[in-house]
Amino acid sequence: MFGLFGSDCRLYAVTEGVLYPLEEVKDEMLSRKMLGDGFAIQPQETVVRAPCDGIIQVLPDSKHAFGIRCDNGQEILVHIGIDTVMLNGEGFEAFVQVNERVRKGQKIISFDEALLKEGTYDMSVMVLLLNGTYKITRITKKMNQRVQAEEEIIRYRYVKNH
Repeated sequence: MFGLFGSDCRLYAVTEGVLYPLEEVKDEMLSRKMLGDGFAIQPQETVVRAPCDGIIQVLPDSKHAFGIRCDNGQEILVHIGIDTVMLNGEGFEAFVQVNERVRKGQKIISFDEALLKEGTYDMSVMVLLLNGTYKITRITKKMNQRVQAEEEIIRYRYVKNH
C-alpha cells in the first residue's frame, strides 16, 4: 500500500489522559480486539482529535465515534465511551464532516464535561487499527501513564500476509 511495506507508521494520542491497554476496556468486543488492535485513553479533557492525517470516512449522528482513513490507507476507528451510542448524540459536538480532510491533532469531536464528571458512562476513548495486515512494532509510551494530546503512542507496520 503506497510503498509503505517495511516502514513504520505512527498514531498519536487523540486526547489528554491516562493511556491503558485495550485489553482493560470494559467492553468485550473492544477488549478482545474483535474490531482491531490499538489503545485506550481515560480522558482528562473533553476534546477528541485526529490520530493522524487523513479523510473522515464515518461520523455517525450519535457522534460517539469516527472513522478516519489515514494517508497511508490504514483505517482507524476512534470510539468515545462505552454505551455512549445510547445518548443519540446528546452532549457531543462534531467539528468536521464525512469526506473532510483532517490533520493530526485537529479537533474532531468534543463532549459535555458533565459526561466525564458524572461517571454514568465510562468515557474512555479507544483508538483501533481496523483494516489491512499490520503489526504494532512499538508502543512509545508506558501504559497507565498520563499522555498529552498529539503525543506519539504507537508505531505499526504493514506486513505481507503469506
